[in-house]
Amino acid sequence: MSRCRQKWIAANGGQQDVVIQLKVKGGKTVSPSERPPLNVAVVIDQSSSMRGDKLQQAKTATHSVIDKLGAKDVFSLISYSDEAKVLVPSEPIGDRKSFLRKHVNKLEANGYTALYAGVEMGGEQVAEWADENNISRVILLSDGQANRGPTSNGEISQLGVKLAGKGISVTTIGLGDGFNEQLMAALANASDANYYYVADVEDLDEIFRSELGELQSIVARDLKIEIQLPKGVRPIRFIGSDAPVSNKVVSLNFNTLSSEQERSFLLQCTVDPKTVDLSETLADVQIGYATADRTAQKQTNNAPLLVTVSDKEELVAAAEDQEIRANTAVSLNRVRVNEAILNNDKGNSQLCRQMLADQAAALNDAFISAPEASKHALREEIELLETTRSQIESLGGLSSRFRKKQQNRQNWQNSGKIIK
Repeated sequence: MSRCRQKWIAANGGQQDVVIQLKVKGGKTVSPSERPPLNVAVVIDQSSSMRGDKLQQAKTATHSVIDKLGAKDVFSLISYSDEAKVLVPSEPIGDRKSFLRKHVNKLEANGYTALYAGVEMGGEQVAEWADENNISRVILLSDGQANRGPTSNGEISQLGVKLAGKGISVTTIGLGDGFNEQLMAALANASDANYYYVADVEDLDEIFRSELGELQSIVARDLKIEIQLPKGVRPIRFIGSDAPVSNKVVSLNFNTLSSEQERSFLLQCTVDPKTVDLSETLADVQIGYATADRTAQKQTNNAPLLVTVSDKEELVAAAEDQEIRANTAVSLNRVRVNEAILNNDKGNSQLCRQMLADQAAALNDAFISAPEASKHALREEIELLETTRSQIESLGGLSSRFRKKQQNRQNWQNSGKIIK
């Protein structure tokens, strides 16, 4: 579904910004017998910092994964500390669940954090069974900083890109407040997977269940949204997403869509009313995708997006879609708050404070005219912004926990998914 924030364009206003909202929602899930098999490697940090409840909850969560997998699903278990080890080689589950649980229970915490080696080995195990039909995923759990082997964000995110090229995605789960949130988010983003921040170890089992539930309910793969723009309409960016834009044809690609899952994106463009020809459409939107088992390719009918040029200013102002305006305010706020935090980190606290004050005014302005259905998201955004301002004022920066929470929100926005 596509809609435009501006239903009317001012004829005499010069170049104007328009925002196109794109939404894709997954249909009903296929039956368990019809879903494509999963090919999952669980990669667990067993460094010394995982001692106690953390490792115990990691074991419990891995047991849940094993319990929910079917006989045809493929499972492997990798641990890493000073080095990475394959504890359970990649094979179909079959009737081996009791055997697998015993191997999970053997995990003990000690040593350092060879995170790169763990992910690399998990990718190797998944690659042994990867094919066009199954869904391949590495699930990484870590509570600390990589300190053995390659450790930089760039090196580890490039590993994610390399695995994505083989059709393997890496979901990352950061536990506690000691891990590198930028590294974990970059690794997940490289392959259109998920990044989770788990502050409370008791929530770990639920996160694993959520991730597996999403994988087991995938209804479409290899999705491509194509937006064709006429002369006089120029794409600027996807707000809150790093998806690239080109000149006249903008493409947005992502790997999977699960049942009832909604992914939403906001494309910002400029329109020149003097050169644009709106006798037909502002944009044409098409979606292509493969079925979950990749046995068929499908494409939606062309969805034209219509707007009208008018010299009546009151019509242009009154026709603005307030729901999209609210969504745009929320997405822009996350982008600008992140920019403000980066300025504060670089020592420019005065600019940071001014940017945050400007955002508070912008959110409050959007809240006044927002439809009731949009006010909850705006209210939540306002509260988080006030917490950010308070921490900057009182602490001079953000606490580790709050910073990780913000990174988590940014990552979910980048994917177009609902924030978890």
